[in-house]
Amino acid sequence: MKLIYCASSMIPSRTANSIHVMRMCSSFARQGFYVELLVPECKDIETNFENVFIYYGVENNFTIRRISRWSIAGKGINFFYGIIAGIVAGFSKNSLIYGRNITACAVASILGSRVVFEAHGLDFYQRPLDKILFKLMIKQKRFLRLIVISKQLELDILEIFPSLSSKTLVAHDGADFAGGVNEEFKLPGTEYHMHVGYVGHLYPGRGYELIRDLAKKTSWAAFHIVGGTEEALEDIRNASNVPDNIYLHGFVPPADAEQYRLSCDVLIAPYQKTVLTNSGLDTTRWMSPLKLFEYMAAGKPIICSDIPVLREILEHNKTALMVPPEDVSIWVKSLEQLKNDKELCQKLGDNAKTLLQSDYTWDSRAQSVVEGL
Repeated sequence: MKLIYCASSMIPSRTANSIHVMRMCSSFARQGFYVELLVPECKDIETNFENVFIYYGVENNFTIRRISRWSIAGKGINFFYGIIAGIVAGFSKNSLIYGRNITACAVASILGSRVVFEAHGLDFYQRPLDKILFKLMIKQKRFLRLIVISKQLELDILEIFPSLSSKTLVAHDGADFAGGVNEEFKLPGTEYHMHVGYVGHLYPGRGYELIRDLAKKTSWAAFHIVGGTEEALEDIRNASNVPDNIYLHGFVPPADAEQYRLSCDVLIAPYQKTVLTNSGLDTTRWMSPLKLFEYMAAGKPIICSDIPVLREILEHNKTALMVPPEDVSIWVKSLEQLKNDKELCQKLGDNAKTLLQSDYTWDSRAQSVVEGL
């Protein structure tokens, strides 16, 4: 069977949503589907990498089709892409349409295609046009399933649309197992007793300020920040209060980031009480961060902010140390605890990796979201 995935992601790009889409397409293909990914044609994307499959570190087992897009004074780009992608998908006979673009999925469902829509928040309900399209989509006879990334998001959607109770499925994000450490790969700061890693963007609420304050209080540890836009990194470099034990590695391709995760002793996710995306959307209530699953795949001990939605994934003192998001003194104590207790480090890392293997691989996620369809 053919599966057409409609996504607004720029491929290739530095966004987490593009990683998610590429991983899922590869996993859908391993479930036996012939997968075609529809994405917008765009010039302002990464141009230094000719092979997008190598860039993302995924198997080359699906096709990518770029859809032309138009805009009016820079507006409506995703909407016009969605219209065209929805028509292309909707007229593809005997196909299952899967997507994160509400316009494309709504158009395809109106044209009579079987549709599965994946929601990562309530943004579709907050924009008037998307709200109309969503309501139209879920009324179609061939709308099959709504995938949500957290239990809290499911509860919030069902409060608005109780009729979807039989069609929702919670599917947290996932990760693939990490490979081995390249012997030639070395982290700087060999004089430090512990290497602490943060891999991800530096948008507001991701916790850079906490990392900075934590580094000041733990001079025996090196902190490796992997990721961030050039603008964010330049702001940090120009600041006068950056401690010497913080290393800014900048952006690396997704396929290479695991070398940093595998080379660190501890991985941290210092989310704050309000976590924003690059578009300014607050995702704190519903998020299912890729970062955490990639950390789990590395088999390293994790220190993570104790945010309610993350309790759906992690358990304190079993798969991670979960600490208050803004209390740097407790973060210091947690790092000291891991520095002095190697058995705890091993237990946390092993438990997290085992949990990933049993519940959160990309292949198991792909299997669950299409099971029975």
